[in-house]
Amino acid sequence: MTEPNYRPSIPPELTQRLEELARTLYAARDFKYSLSDLGPPGEGSAAAHDSHAATQAFGNPTIGQRAYFLADVWLTEIAHHLGALGALYEQGEVVFAPLPLARTILELAARVAYVLEPATSTRERAARAIIEDGYASEAMAKAEKKIHGKTTLYQDLRNRVAALRTEVETVFGSAPVGGPNEWEIEGQRFIGPSESIRRFGDIQQAGRVHEGIYDRWSTHAHPSLGALLFFDRDDDGRPTGIRIQQGETEAIAQNSLAFFYQAAKHFVSYAGWEPDPLGPFEGALELAFPAFFTGR
Repeated sequence: MTEPNYRPSIPPELTQRLEELARTLYAARDFKYSLSDLGPPGEGSAAAHDSHAATQAFGNPTIGQRAYFLADVWLTEIAHHLGALGALYEQGEVVFAPLPLARTILELAARVAYVLEPATSTRERAARAIIEDGYASEAMAKAEKKIHGKTTLYQDLRNRVAALRTEVETVFGSAPVGGPNEWEIEGQRFIGPSESIRRFGDIQQAGRVHEGIYDRWSTHAHPSLGALLFFDRDDDGRPTGIRIQQGETEAIAQNSLAFFYQAAKHFVSYAGWEPDPLGPFEGALELAFPAFFTGR
């Protein structure tokens, strides 16, 4: 019996394409870095409005700036994941490893769209951001306690949750009940990854498609038999080797870039920078994927 060969061979033409995709993924990462050079949100932007409104109503602009801060952090995370994805493509490691990264990119992009949703008011965005901040802080505190016990970091995180609870009571008139995952503030509540992705998809009139992509990629973030899609098998179904599926490889890169682009578009619009900094990045996307903006 021939031993299976699990190291896929990469033809020269695919190697060239992977290098091109890697350059585009690096360009996306660098685009996010470039936004730091644009300074604070423009006057007249939704971000500036939220900051001014919070100052006038509560004497504290931080309440109105938290959504911007969270979106910036999440986009920075996405940028680094895109850079890591580019490194994998450059090295030809494109069978399994890109999928969990792509799943994380989708989750983070959906979060950005959720906290910056244009249809929400300043108070609603502030509520969403506080809930996100509280949920993340409490989750990190629980993890720290399990690993190291009640350390200084654990106490700092618990204090942050307590401070946010006080902030909610001061700003919105009543203290939230339960943990941050149970908080209901200004009609807003914590939503899980699947719901945020469905909402993200709805913005592009593609809710089910986004959910399907997320479910597909999730099969590679947890133990499952999704990996069998990449295996060649004999008549009895036993794996005999791995093949690189170029269509899948292209789709992972294109969708990851598309999700980042949509989230970045929300952020740039919210910040109101002029001139619009998206132009050169859009050009890089069209160069790599000529039909990138078709129907988008």
